[in-house]
Amino acid sequence: MYSDIITRYSPLTIDAVIETAKSLVPSEYQRYPYPWSHPEVNHGVSLLKTDDGLNCYIAAYGESHKRKVFRAIEDLPFSELKESIEVVDWGCGQGLASVCLVEKMREHNLFQNIKKITLIEPSTAAINRAELNVSLAAPGVQISKKQLGLPPTMPLDFDCISDIEYKKPITIHLFSNILDIETIDLKKLAQLIATTGHKHYVLCIGPANRREDRINAFCRYFQLPSSAYFSSYRNTEFFTRTDYNKYTFGCFIKGFKYRVDQGEQILIPYRFYAPKQYFAAYKSDMSILDVAPIETAFEVLAPFDIGASVYDDVNPILVVLNNIVERGLPTKASPWLESLLSDVLNAGTKDDDEAQYGGIRYIPNNGISSEETQLVKDVPLAVARIEKTILEALLTNHLSLDKEIWNVLVKEADVPCAAIALHELGEMLNHLASVSQDFSEMKFPEVNLSVVNSKYPDSRLHLGANVYTDSCKQLTNQTFDIVIDFSLIEKPNPREVEFSQFKAENNCYFNVRASENIYSERYIYTTDRIVYKPLTRLNQQGTHDNIEENVTPLRYFIQLLFRKENFREGQLPIISRALQLKSVIGLLPTGGGKSLTYQIAAMLQPGVTLIIDPLMSLMKDQYDGLLKNGIDFCTFINSAVQNKAERENMMKDSKLLFVFLSPERLAIFKFRESLRAMADNHVYFSYGVIDEVHCVSEWGHDFRFTYLHLGRNLYQYVLPKQSDYEERNHVTLMGLTATASFDVLADVERELSGNNAFPLDPEATVRYENTNRLELQYRIVKVDDETAHDKWDVYSAKNMACPEVVRDIFYSSLQELQQPENVERIKKRFIERENIEPTSELARNILSRELHVDVNPEWYANLHDISSAIIFCPHRQGTLGVHNGTRIGVAGQIKAVLNISDVSEFVGGDNPASQDDFSESDEYHGSNKGVRNGNRQAACSFYT
Repeated sequence: MYSDIITRYSPLTIDAVIETAKSLVPSEYQRYPYPWSHPEVNHGVSLLKTDDGLNCYIAAYGESHKRKVFRAIEDLPFSELKESIEVVDWGCGQGLASVCLVEKMREHNLFQNIKKITLIEPSTAAINRAELNVSLAAPGVQISKKQLGLPPTMPLDFDCISDIEYKKPITIHLFSNILDIETIDLKKLAQLIATTGHKHYVLCIGPANRREDRINAFCRYFQLPSSAYFSSYRNTEFFTRTDYNKYTFGCFIKGFKYRVDQGEQILIPYRFYAPKQYFAAYKSDMSILDVAPIETAFEVLAPFDIGASVYDDVNPILVVLNNIVERGLPTKASPWLESLLSDVLNAGTKDDDEAQYGGIRYIPNNGISSEETQLVKDVPLAVARIEKTILEALLTNHLSLDKEIWNVLVKEADVPCAAIALHELGEMLNHLASVSQDFSEMKFPEVNLSVVNSKYPDSRLHLGANVYTDSCKQLTNQTFDIVIDFSLIEKPNPREVEFSQFKAENNCYFNVRASENIYSERYIYTTDRIVYKPLTRLNQQGTHDNIEENVTPLRYFIQLLFRKENFREGQLPIISRALQLKSVIGLLPTGGGKSLTYQIAAMLQPGVTLIIDPLMSLMKDQYDGLLKNGIDFCTFINSAVQNKAERENMMKDSKLLFVFLSPERLAIFKFRESLRAMADNHVYFSYGVIDEVHCVSEWGHDFRFTYLHLGRNLYQYVLPKQSDYEERNHVTLMGLTATASFDVLADVERELSGNNAFPLDPEATVRYENTNRLELQYRIVKVDDETAHDKWDVYSAKNMACPEVVRDIFYSSLQELQQPENVERIKKRFIERENIEPTSELARNILSRELHVDVNPEWYANLHDISSAIIFCPHRQGTLGVHNGTRIGVAGQIKAVLNISDVSEFVGGDNPASQDDFSESDEYHGSNKGVRNGNRQAACSFYT
């Protein structure tokens, strides 16, 4: 028996408690599946009822609790604890926190000041064990036992504490691994500890994951200066247990102090609960007004504690939608919303030039009124906030998708937005669910929307909703599924807010206001991955046919997220496998859209995606591409980055969806362990992407030894959320390349299978059927080198020939290409290679297409020409290099001979600074302030 052994210790220590409990763990839990699998343990959230359950709990979590409590106690201002002390251990469990405190107070010669310890715990078995432990650890101290739960947010099957009095000069409150339980009413709990007594010291200890938000929410009920906080600590890898199996615990601590005997207001007098800050913002292409950082944040108040909400086991469809809405601050408005603003407000027009290349962009109309200009900015901002609020209502289970019809009321204080938000959110959800396997029956309910808006009652932006100019009885007498009181401009008033004007089921009533300052952070949500339906099928010829009914919803998202009208050839088969959570090796030609294949897959999964790039410049290029598309929860980590630790912490804290890494990072054991620990802290991965995957092969032209074992390391350390389906319990790998021989592919397949630990099926390798670059025409120029004695002479001959090639491009190449017989040959070859039926309408359109381009013969010298050339050099500097070395480089030679100066230069490799320099140069050339040559950025751009 536990009591027989533990009474031998005097005074009792926390180590003795842990060792005794571990020695009494039943034999069936000493081995796999280990103590935490005992049915009473349940991650520490259930009431313990038996000795076996108590012992298994301590065996599983005791060491972690001890270390976290000791770490918190270290920060106590011991010099202030000179008077009589009473300790209150809230949700004390087996009294571990009290035992730890007594032990540390004894070390500081302050044990004699502890006069009373109050234990509060609803479990009979646990509180009796706590009383035994604490009485042995603190002999002579008064023990007060209250078998009660903490104030609940809902009715429970046991009694809960409703009042408590503090009589000693000093009270120390211990909240150890208890505030993260979502059934505890944090507001009522704050009231219990701040009403009586004198000096109070509060220690809040919990896990370092999204549940830490509850500790932060608890602290927000107190009106305290920053000097009142004596402890603030966070570590996602605080302690790793290795005695049974490897598991990493995080630690989050807040410690603060206050006095209630000096007449000061300690608690903020919220009418209901503290507000919660969220982030969401859309921006229209047609808006000429900037979105300030503060405008990307907003406040939500509710008649329940929305700031203390916990997001475990949430619907992955809702998680993906949430991450889409929050993907950028701000992000791009949807094409549908752009079109609506263009139509209703005459805000601008669609860019035909962009559409010609398969893109979607809108151009502002500068002739609209100032009011309309403001609406073009404000409506997308408001739409994003409404969408985010509705998603939070769904995620917190205050609104249900099970209903066929939602009765919705939105009181709009300023801009019309509710109808747009509900329509767009419904479109997103329906498209996403329809292409999924497990959620295909999920539907956005039909919406019966009522809007109160006295400022714009007749606006077409209401999309035909019922609009009222005031809150009439028809509205106040009706019960709605959700009520939103919305203002884009007004600030929140949590001390006086009311939720009684309208009736809402399940407390689904929200007051949405503008933020005065940014005090929170944006997080992505992660959960179980989604398995999608196949997008393509293999035909008898071994090529892929689209499954149009599944491709159509995905086409919606490529337009929404990336502003592309359609997919390119070869992308869909790769995306199809990835979305089905099947590892894939994708071969697409350079410029064929490899990056988009993993980017859209990642955006449609509720988890982090890790991308391995061999070059820093590649990372930066793909990172910049995401930013350009309005997706900014991304970063890159490589040797050139100064704040690597900060970026790693952002990844571990669930603040990033895309993380670009150099392969060398995965060679660092500590970093790999950090990745593995993320799953223990409920941050999960979706994909591991290996860009330029041919680098794994020693047969390849670009072998890198740091690519070896990438597949195995990703499988072992980059973990998705575990499920009941074994095939879903390892990360999905995507290997992407533009070129690979059969020998190289064999190596790649071995690598992506983790050396056959996770065998790939025969369809894992997806090739684009035709890798010919039909848009390119080649011409080989012979250089006279008959007098050359060595390679340097050959280099010099080529260097001197370059200006003449540039000068002669018009006559020797472009004119020849545009001869009628050559144009006809190009068109016919294109039709043949693309297997287009010669008599089809498409073929006729191709044959009739005008390809002629007017170019000035001296285009390179004409400052107002719009023509440019790109010149690739094999070296960074020197005779065949971009820059000058000991001899003049190619760029210098062309500038000197042709007498041109508008030239931009870029040197690749592992120096992203040169990318920034090149981009800044291009921005200068093309900006309104620095235009020197019309629309042309540079006559010649040089690349290695």
